[in-house]
Amino acid sequence: MCKLKSKLIVAVIAIFGITAFMSCDKSNIEAESEFVNPKEEIGKMHNTQLKYVLENTNKIPEKSEVRSHVEKILSQHSSFKTTVSLSSLPSFFENFENFDMNNWVNEFNISSDLKSEIFITFQILQNASDLKDIIRQIEERELNASNLFSGNELDLFYEHLAVAKYSATFWSPEEQGGMNGIQYINVTNLKSTHRVNWWKVLGCDCVGGLVANAAGYVGASAISVIMQL
Repeated sequence: MCKLKSKLIVAVIAIFGITAFMSCDKSNIEAESEFVNPKEEIGKMHNTQLKYVLENTNKIPEKSEVRSHVEKILSQHSSFKTTVSLSSLPSFFENFENFDMNNWVNEFNISSDLKSEIFITFQILQNASDLKDIIRQIEERELNASNLFSGNELDLFYEHLAVAKYSATFWSPEEQGGMNGIQYINVTNLKSTHRVNWWKVLGCDCVGGLVANAAGYVGASAISVIMQL
C-alpha cells in the first residue's frame, strides 16, 4: 500500500512538473510573439519622411550639394520643428563601390560593443536571401537586445534595428512584400538604378540616427541613394 502511495505521489509530481514546464514554455512563446520594439515608431516615421524626400526630389543635384538638398527638404516636413542639420554625419564617398561601411561607422562616437552589433546587421543585409529573411533575423535580435545593452545604448540599438527593418521594407521589391521605394522619386528620365548598391543604402539608413538624431536615419538613406543616381 505504501509503495502504491509513493508511486502515485511520484506520478502526481511528474504530471505537475510537466504541466508547469508546458505552461512556462507557452508563456515564453506568447511573450515573444507579443513583443514590440519600443522604438518601432522611429522605423515607421523613417519611411514616411523618406517617401517625402523622394517625392520632393525632381532633379538630381550635384554630389557636393546632395546633403544640403536633403536637409532643405527634411526641414519642410511637418515632423521637424526646426531646421534639419546633417552636419554630424561623417562624409560620404562619391563612389559608393569604394565606400567602406565599417570604416564609416568607426568614425561614430558610439561604443565598440554597439559598433560590433551594427557590423552584424551589415552582414545580415548583405547575405539574407530576401526581405522575409532580413525581418526574421532582425526580430530575433530585438528579443535579445535587452540582454546586450541597457539605458541609452539599448534605446539606440532598438532604433537601429527598427530602422533596419523598415528600411529593408521600404527599398525591397514589391514581389517580396516591400514598397519598392525608388518609385517615389519624382525625377523624369531617371537613369538606371541597377548600379545602386542597395545593401549600403540600407546600412546608411539604420546607423545615421546614431549620430544625427532621428533625422539622421532618413537623411543618410536619402543621401546614399541620391548620390548613386
